[in-house]
Amino acid sequence: MGLDTSLQRCSVAILRDGVVLAGQSLDMERGHAEHLAPMAAAVLREAGVKVSDLDRVGVVVGPGGFTGVRVALAFARGLVIGAQIPAIAVTSLAALAENVAAEKNMLIAPVIDARRGQVYAGLYASDGGVLVDPFVATPKEALKQLSDKAGEDLVTLVGASEQIEAAVVARLTMAVWPAAKEEEDALVVLEAMSFAARSWGAKGVRDSFSAPGVAVLLAGRPGEAPAGFVIWRNLGEEAEILSLGVAPAHQRRGVGRALVNGLADTVKNTGAGRLFLEVDAGNDPALRLYRAAGFTQYGRRKAYYRDGADAVLMQLML
Repeated sequence: MGLDTSLQRCSVAILRDGVVLAGQSLDMERGHAEHLAPMAAAVLREAGVKVSDLDRVGVVVGPGGFTGVRVALAFARGLVIGAQIPAIAVTSLAALAENVAAEKNMLIAPVIDARRGQVYAGLYASDGGVLVDPFVATPKEALKQLSDKAGEDLVTLVGASEQIEAAVVARLTMAVWPAAKEEEDALVVLEAMSFAARSWGAKGVRDSFSAPGVAVLLAGRPGEAPAGFVIWRNLGEEAEILSLGVAPAHQRRGVGRALVNGLADTVKNTGAGRLFLEVDAGNDPALRLYRAAGFTQYGRRKAYYRDGADAVLMQLML
């Protein structure tokens, strides 16, 4: 299910494998709280599904109207607590960019009025990749930042008048699921694409499916092939991330974040109190990902990797 009340629209949709089963949208400046629940109930009836049939809820978390954002968040919270399913955060800028990404082979710059002489903005590739994370600035500063990153590429400017469809929000949610044995071949290819020179190789990846205590989670959008994976080991009171990778074409699209969050929930449910890992000290994107998820450094191994790079030891207390 996808939900949005962040701007001048109230929107709900339900998708299965990327296909819209039912959806409703209503333009409004206020009154989202009164309309969202009845709209959601109507969409569920039309789709022929119950709340217990949902596997996750995508909800727009802003930027946007403070009151409107809170309406959808509160409603989503009630759904996911009752159904014991995850809520997936989607920014309004990413949703606006996705509205036009499939139609235009160029960069997309969604811009929303932040009031007080400022705007919210970001820059996205036509495939949804994030080129500039959402930020707030004066219009002049925003134009410079976007122009500097875009260079000579053509850019489509998207304003809030474009509006957000809940179906787009639902498509932007990232599913995380335990890998099945029949997905072994897909994992071999995905791991090789993600790591190249440091790949475990086909045998190493296949062996992970039968190694004691080792499990695999995959992540991807509904109806699409897996975009990322995490191989982890359950050690009883703690767990270890052995490998986490995202296909190059899907990097900076929230796949890694979904995997880390999904794994943290999975490990916590086993009763383990600590999740730890080692990561190349020069892998800045990975370090940012883990730090954003709450991991902290507790050590360092000098010249740990074959190429002489150090390993940073990180942990997350659950």
